[in-house]
Amino acid sequence: MIDTIVLDRRKQKGRPFRIDYSPLLAESSVKRWVQFAELRPRTQGSYLWHLRDFLTRYAVPKLGLSGSADNLLQWAKGQADLDNVLLAIVDFGEHLNPQYSTQKVVNILRSFFHWNRLELPAKRQRTRIKSWHRGYSRQEMQGVLGFLDSPVQKLYAKVAKDSGLRMSALLSIRWKHLIKDLREATDGFVAIRFEPEFYLSSKSASVGFLGPDTVESLKGITRWNQSSSRQEPVFQDGRWTLDLEAKVFDFDDSTISESLNLAKRKAGIPDEVQPSHGFRKFFDNAILKMDETMPQEIKNQFLGHSLGVEWHYNERDVEEGGKLREWYRKLYPLLDLREQAVVDQKLGELEKSLAEKASHIESLKAELASKDVAFQDLRVKVETDLRRSVEEMQANMREAMKQVMQEEMAKRRAEEKKPKD
Repeated sequence: MIDTIVLDRRKQKGRPFRIDYSPLLAESSVKRWVQFAELRPRTQGSYLWHLRDFLTRYAVPKLGLSGSADNLLQWAKGQADLDNVLLAIVDFGEHLNPQYSTQKVVNILRSFFHWNRLELPAKRQRTRIKSWHRGYSRQEMQGVLGFLDSPVQKLYAKVAKDSGLRMSALLSIRWKHLIKDLREATDGFVAIRFEPEFYLSSKSASVGFLGPDTVESLKGITRWNQSSSRQEPVFQDGRWTLDLEAKVFDFDDSTISESLNLAKRKAGIPDEVQPSHGFRKFFDNAILKMDETMPQEIKNQFLGHSLGVEWHYNERDVEEGGKLREWYRKLYPLLDLREQAVVDQKLGELEKSLAEKASHIESLKAELASKDVAFQDLRVKVETDLRRSVEEMQANMREAMKQVMQEEMAKRRAEEKKPKD
């Protein structure tokens, strides 16, 4: 049986309950869909959730169907114009789902019909300008954290801004991905060690780390202990006591999105900042500030860009002293939200500015010194050439005088030899 934890405060007063998908999975159309689409377990849970949501909130009240997936497929195949089916799922996607989820919902429902041999026509979309979304600012991040209800929700925000991971990867983090550094690291940082398959998709997971402040927040998390029937901390007496296969975040994407949207509204943050992806943009902006020094290869690995099948995860790079870990240590001051981090960052920027100015002054001194040396060399050369010219002139004058004197003496001897009258 596939089940998904869904938090519903309205019906269960904050207690989690499980959605039983076994009735859906028993239907032939859903069996065919799940088998042929080869959905991963988490993707399968998400797809089943959206199909169930469509059946419950649209197919029953608006199409007059029974709420069965097989019945929905039979209705669709009985339509003379398949545009009617397309219009139904587009109407559901656009009017009963958040704007940023519309296309995903439509694609999921199209997938259901596709794998049941019913090809819907292409959607005739109106030309529209794609919305631009910016990341959270540091002040907005602090505002969101202040309005989130629970420590786990606050932890989600911190992990998101520290790692730059997309929501799907964040919600897939299990304690086994963190435990090595939680138990062994001495530098305060924790590498997120996903399995290789996380790095194979077109939007692969990045090579993520958690900073010291987020690690401290992890230590304050509690988990329900069934044997003692109470909440117990995952870290106590200097030891981590937890189920390594358990997920760090036990809620789904819609739950955390709803909580983040509510916190955004309370903090007065505009809609141009996406609830979860805004954390990734915050991380991306921090990397841009290191644009001059950080190699492109390192940026790609931190953001999960262009890794592809030829890229190989190297465990040594994330160990203490490893290449990626050392670059992350340099990046972290731009991600740290603590006040002392801001002071350290400003001090670092001031020291960098002073160092640049000192370097510029030294370069000017060196330039002047080189010009002075060049001037001195030129003066020596001119003096040498002038001395040589004077010496040559004097030698030529002596030679000319000698020749004049010889000519005069020759004339005088010639005059003396002439006979007198």
